Amino acid sequence: MKYCSDTWFLIKLATQDAKAREIKRNVLDGKDRLFIPTIVITELFRKLMQKGKKESEMDSFLNNLTASEKVKTVFLDEGIAKEAAKLSFSHNIPTVDSIVAATHKLPNCDKLLSEDKDLRRLHSKYLRIEFW
Repeated sequence: MKYCSDTWFLIKLATQDAKAREIKRNVLDGKDRLFIPTIVITELFRKLMQKGKKESEMDSFLNNLTASEKVKTVFLDEGIAKEAAKLSFSHNIPTVDSIVAATHKLPNCDKLLSEDKDLRRLHSKYLRIEFW
């Protein structure tokens, strides 16, 4: 299984949610893969800063997760940017969400880990979301 992470999933993981930890374990110990869009890292750090987390704590969390070769940070490139623009325009969703959806689609992920209401509108039309 190839997963793409939305910010919501990483926050669940940081707060020790059981299902998020199980998915992480399956990625690290099994054949699954996890793709993290760079825009998600931006949102994660902003949200954790709002909760008073120290930068060193955030760095440690992210470094621990991305140390595995089974977890890949996906940088915004021209292909993802163009696909995101089309999605944002045609489905009237925020640009950040369209970048996450395009990042999910282009490496051909099986599921998006999210609870975002805007991304839910794309469920089954464009992507598959792993709901909690």
